[in-house]
Amino acid sequence: MPPFARFESSTTQNISAGQDVTLGTAVFDTNANVSNAGAQITLQPGVYYLEGAAGASQTTTGVLTPTGIRMNYAFYNVTAGTYFGAAGGHSGNNNGSSYANPAGPATAVIVVTTPTVVTLRMASMDNAGTINQPADAGTGGQSWVNVTQLQ
Repeated sequence: MPPFARFESSTTQNISAGQDVTLGTAVFDTNANVSNAGAQITLQPGVYYLEGAAGASQTTTGVLTPTGIRMNYAFYNVTAGTYFGAAGGHSGNNNGSSYANPAGPATAVIVVTTPTVVTLRMASMDNAGTINQPADAGTGGQSWVNVTQLQ
């Protein structure tokens, strides 16, 4: 098995576009080249495959909205100041729901030559204000990031 780490958070987080998803400590970690503190994941030199998602979301007011919830998140290279990889997102129905669950994860491959800090960042949001809403989604409502070292 290649070196692997998984970070999760089920703590409710108020968030807006441009902010990073806060993660807890590793729940599984066989990779000494990866560490985290809050939202930041530090990668040592190597090649990595990243995937992750923000937890279930709720509207800003917690009440029904006729347009639903939409948000996109992607990996952000803090060291270089740029997004990378493919974005993931949430999309709630336009049926007045005040909650939405992840529709797909953000994914990325990154080649690291010097220690590099990355985050899962909220790129855009519409009608959402909090993430990690396990009241609606149970334990599946948590934010998570998997890091697999390929080389």
